[in-house]
Amino acid sequence: QITEERYRQIADDPAGPLFNRAVTGEYPPGSTFKPIIALAGLESRMISEHTQFSGPPAMDVDGRIFKNWNQNHEGILNVKYAILRSCNTWFYQAAFRMGDRPIHEAMQHFGIGVPPAIELDTVSAGNHPDIFSSRRGLANVSIGQGALLVSPLQMAKAMGVFATKGDSVRPRLVLQTQDALNPSEVEPGQIDRVKLPYRVEHLETVRDGMWGVVNYGGGTGQRAGMSKPWVFGKTGTAQWTHGGQERRLAWFTGFVDAEKPRIAFAVLSEGRYGESMSGGGNAAPVIADVLKAVYAS
Repeated sequence: QITEERYRQIADDPAGPLFNRAVTGEYPPGSTFKPIIALAGLESRMISEHTQFSGPPAMDVDGRIFKNWNQNHEGILNVKYAILRSCNTWFYQAAFRMGDRPIHEAMQHFGIGVPPAIELDTVSAGNHPDIFSSRRGLANVSIGQGALLVSPLQMAKAMGVFATKGDSVRPRLVLQTQDALNPSEVEPGQIDRVKLPYRVEHLETVRDGMWGVVNYGGGTGQRAGMSKPWVFGKTGTAQWTHGGQERRLAWFTGFVDAEKPRIAFAVLSEGRYGESMSGGGNAAPVIADVLKAVYAS
């Protein structure tokens, strides 16, 4: 128990420590949304694993300059390396080629705009933008910015699709129920899953890119790596307006162990006002500490 005075201090804290960010928070996903964009393009057949675009440091999109995070030219990249390097300008071009329809369909399949069916009172739906068919809108959504919003729970659930090669698993809080008077009578909790309409080879292509993010030289999430089992991931940094001021978000999302996936995750770190953040520098080390503790035995 805590005193009423201490509870009031926590409740009135402007940082909102009692706000359930994981389930109720809504944030732009940044580059952690790129695996979903890549999958949408592959499934539409508008891009393939061999499609190549250049990765300049910036592009003019209808009179506005859209930048990559890297000020140097990334060269010519395919989709795996674009994920590995998180190249914004590659994803702008991929989005222009596929158009908005495959992206809208992917958002529907991944449940963006729909609250996950978990047994809590307040569960965020995020925001599935109705229209982003302009080139600027496509550029924004291709890197997880603009009006697109998700909760960390939604992103962890999305990573589960890549972990299971296509199954969308309903999150749950209860593993099983037991009779206190008859402990041997155990009723397992129901595992609800839906097979999404994605080809395994397209999921494998995206997974290869996510493996490279953590385990390949030049990957943006190497600080999340372990020698065993493999970690697959995607870094993300997003611009976020809070209290009328712009702040940065650092994301790292992914899953563990390709052969027998057990854990899918989403890490989100809110930056302070004026603080520079990166998914690889701020969020990836957090999940590294957690996973190393989980797999220590």
